[in-house]
Amino acid sequence: MAAHVFNVALGRCVELHRRAKTQDAFWAGNCLCVAVLAAAGLESDAILLDKDWLGDVVVGTTNLVTNTTVPKIIPAADLTSPAPNNATDVFPLDMVDIAFGTVNAGDTWSKVLVCWSPNGTMGQLGAIVPMTMHDVNIVPDGSTITIQIPAAGYFQAGQC
Repeated sequence: MAAHVFNVALGRCVELHRRAKTQDAFWAGNCLCVAVLAAAGLESDAILLDKDWLGDVVVGTTNLVTNTTVPKIIPAADLTSPAPNNATDVFPLDMVDIAFGTVNAGDTWSKVLVCWSPNGTMGQLGAIVPMTMHDVNIVPDGSTITIQIPAAGYFQAGQC
């Protein structure tokens, strides 16, 4: 899963992950969520990474898939407690693999986005911050789909 960090989330991924894991009182109900982008009409990575909100990501020709419900909330219990790895000098962020259950044929899946929602309201795409974008190539066929998160996590902050 190739990973890209949205410009708006550069330097913020650890903070947003921590808020979702600890349920920061300032942002009651905040959470991480995942969105899946359809292959048809997908804009280039260079264009997508400049978008500041999930609503902006789907303003052009790029669309969310229609054969499953997205964005999908990731419960705080499914996130690792963020902590730096002093042996490797990185700050990894991880979560359990993401199960979507049975997904009917339809849109081909091209990108999975890990996002942060300040209030857990998935219908307000203009308030959801896209954090990371991961390449996938999944053609749903009515079976269960599980997105496997790499062993190193979905994001790693490192030294400059």
